[in-house]
Amino acid sequence: MSRFPGVGQRVRQRLRALGYWKDGRPDVGRFCSERDYRPQYLYAWLGDRIPTYDNLARLARDLEVPPEWVMFGTGSPTRRDALDAVDATRGPRRGAQIIDFARLRDVTSKLVRLEAELEAIFRAFPDLYVWLDTEGRVLAYEGGSGGSFDVSLELARGKKIADVFPSASGLRLEAALRQFLDAPSPVSTEFALGAKRYEARLLPLPVESGAQRQLLMIVRDITERKQAEEATTALARVGHELVGTLDLEEATARVVTAVLHHFRVDRACFFELDRTSGNLLCVATAGEHGDAQWTGRMIPAGASVAALAVQECRPVAARDVTTDPRVDLPAWLRERAAVEGHKSVVAVPLVSRGEVLGALSLASSTEREFSELELGLLTGFGATAALALENARRFHETEQGKALAQAAAAHSERRLRNLAQDLTAIVWEVDAATWRTIYVGHAAEKILGYPVERWYTEGDFWLSHLHPDDRVRFLTMRLEPVSREDHELEYRMIAADGRVVWFSDFVHVVTDDDGVVRRLHGVMVEITESKRAAEATRTLAEVSRLLARSLDRDALAHRIADGVRQLFDATVALLYQLEPGSGAMIAVARSNEEDEFDWNLPPGTGLVELAMRERRAVFSADVLADPRVGYTPEVRARIELGTVRAGLAVPLIARGTVIGALAVGARAGRVFDAREIRLAEAFADQAAVALAGARLHEEASHAHDFLRSVVANRADTVLTTDVHGRITYFSALAEKVCGWEAKELLGRHVSDFYKGGMDEARALMRRLRAETRVPGYRTTFRKKAGGWAEIDTCVALVRDARGAVVGTVGTAEGAAP
Repeated sequence: MSRFPGVGQRVRQRLRALGYWKDGRPDVGRFCSERDYRPQYLYAWLGDRIPTYDNLARLARDLEVPPEWVMFGTGSPTRRDALDAVDATRGPRRGAQIIDFARLRDVTSKLVRLEAELEAIFRAFPDLYVWLDTEGRVLAYEGGSGGSFDVSLELARGKKIADVFPSASGLRLEAALRQFLDAPSPVSTEFALGAKRYEARLLPLPVESGAQRQLLMIVRDITERKQAEEATTALARVGHELVGTLDLEEATARVVTAVLHHFRVDRACFFELDRTSGNLLCVATAGEHGDAQWTGRMIPAGASVAALAVQECRPVAARDVTTDPRVDLPAWLRERAAVEGHKSVVAVPLVSRGEVLGALSLASSTEREFSELELGLLTGFGATAALALENARRFHETEQGKALAQAAAAHSERRLRNLAQDLTAIVWEVDAATWRTIYVGHAAEKILGYPVERWYTEGDFWLSHLHPDDRVRFLTMRLEPVSREDHELEYRMIAADGRVVWFSDFVHVVTDDDGVVRRLHGVMVEITESKRAAEATRTLAEVSRLLARSLDRDALAHRIADGVRQLFDATVALLYQLEPGSGAMIAVARSNEEDEFDWNLPPGTGLVELAMRERRAVFSADVLADPRVGYTPEVRARIELGTVRAGLAVPLIARGTVIGALAVGARAGRVFDAREIRLAEAFADQAAVALAGARLHEEASHAHDFLRSVVANRADTVLTTDVHGRITYFSALAEKVCGWEAKELLGRHVSDFYKGGMDEARALMRRLRAETRVPGYRTTFRKKAGGWAEIDTCVALVRDARGAVVGTVGTAEGAAP
């Protein structure tokens, strides 16, 4: 304490006036005892030491004088004036000239600390904040993303945004600013800076009286979301285009064109595997230098990146194909690579039901590394292409003239704009030791639906509203010693309406001067839509692979139903097949097999019937109250017993014919937006292909069994080939005549058994193309035991429903061994 002359004298004067005087000196003992003071303090004040601000106010009150009288001797020392001048709860009156600099230092320190903590929160947050005036001039900026911009915001202060950003982006931001000023409400716009994409949202700021009007621009990097949207849109577009087409040339051309444009490469090639030689045949290509030098060319086994992908049955990449020791390019391919400047090449195998059919290859003029996301998407295109190739082959082999179209892998726009309505992130602060909530932003109520007050009043609010699968991990983190480093974690919470909400939480650790963690600051950014986008892409790719490998209708239908229910967070998802003749809708798959509810529907019943009748997706917020939907009393009673009220139904259409429907059931009040409906339509396309393919396979099998039965009961030898001369059928009687078993001949070229060899086979084919049918043709056929069998046979061309030649058939009636 500092000294101030006169303080002790005035304290003695008041002690004497109040009766605290003994033996000619102040009665310090009695005053301290009655008024609860420490004697050493009073002796110090009597020695002209200056009291602290709080002690001065208290001493003045007990001495019944104003504080300024104690310090300076000013003011009246009477009790009445003292009571007017001193208030025990508020300190000196407004007119006092005493200032507590200790408190001022404390307040200043607190403001500095709060400013530092706010800056730390801004740095942890993924967005960039820019303050603007009404002219669009940059006043200030904060955030962790500014360094990734192609423009320097530090040099942008005082400039208009149209002058700070490149012209195209600046004009978009300026247009958004004008729109905001015309109608002061949140406005969003998207723009690009180099290879990155951003979303800017303009928000009004509160205006104090007489202050200049300002607004806040929040900028978020949406590059990953845009890339995911573009990828799934491209895959969906190709899938839609391939649905229903059985023309191999058209299907392969669409695939290579799509991958060329999406991956921005210089050359895309579609290779078909020749199962006899193992060579790859280029059947379709796209690129800047024309297609004539590629189409129809052959690549030997193991002589290219595409050949390696086929050989290893996995994606293969080469940063520089001209120097890669793994491949020995044929002369023509090395020449084309030099002419077109190819460096990097990546290829994926085309696999259908475990069989490699070919490869899809991309070439780039730069040394490019393809990311895991790009390889995954290219694999999806490969699965789509493999299915198209298999469908075309099956059509020609079964001669049915019906399409088994490639599954459409469509993915709607995923990862909703996190700033669609307002800042969709929750700023929070907790005590590190107890996890008691100190602060939580109002965005918590908007995102999760719970009143903000519950975060403060319920001790375990956070833990009790976590997803059950994340609680143990979250609780373990709380019990372990808190990390002193900032960190990021992902988890799920259950919203008030039952939704599952994903968060990415950026946690900032606040320590005291001794390094002890005292508080945690965090920014919870909702990432539900990005998680759903990734899950939708994974599910669509998985269904595409299943569809390419199997015609098992039940397995495909159940995987689609399970995927839809999980992605839509629905109560149930079902696949219906329209029963021919009766018109009844049979539930061939549902997402919850433990559900004993009978989901089959009679003709003309339910939301699915409305979707099939109108040939479009239909939605109802309450299927029981919707006047468009009718039910039999029995079906209505069953629905009333359950929890499903909202519904979405999408028709399954194959080659223009409605064959069933995909239905999604949810709780009352659930709404499906346009993007969710488009995603459901993508799954419906795949379901239509699965059901139509299974039906086509069943019809083909029946026809094939019938043909075998007819042939087996004829007293003829029968031999058939495909259009390339490979043996596809060898009857039992023919086995007896020549001694060969059918399994020994199937797939081999018929010229291997003609005495005249390939010359005889080509001469016979030329004659058949001219005459269509050659009766009484005598040939000499090799026997297994040695020697030759003289056979008189009738040979004819086999055509499909469109009249295209698909093979030959030869019969010899009554031939003897």
